[in-house]
Amino acid sequence: MSTRRNGQAPQAAEDETQGTMKAWVSRRTGAGVMVFLTFAVFGLVWLSAPPGADWQVSLKVAAVMTAAMWLVFLFVFTLSRWLHSR
Repeated sequence: MSTRRNGQAPQAAEDETQGTMKAWVSRRTGAGVMVFLTFAVFGLVWLSAPPGADWQVSLKVAAVMTAAMWLVFLFVFTLSRWLHSR
């Protein structure tokens, strides 16, 4: 029985050091979701603007909201990938 335990110990140690954990979402899927959300934000800002609103102001508001959304996504995605690689 001790031979069996010794034979399995190196395998377990090798599995821990390789870091084979995959990210919870792929880059392609994440980018696709973010592109969809970008269009959704622009659409919602356009539709929720008051009747007399200037289209340039609406576009700037949507751009700022989208940029903030992308920054948060990139930070969380990068942090997640970094933590999974550890």
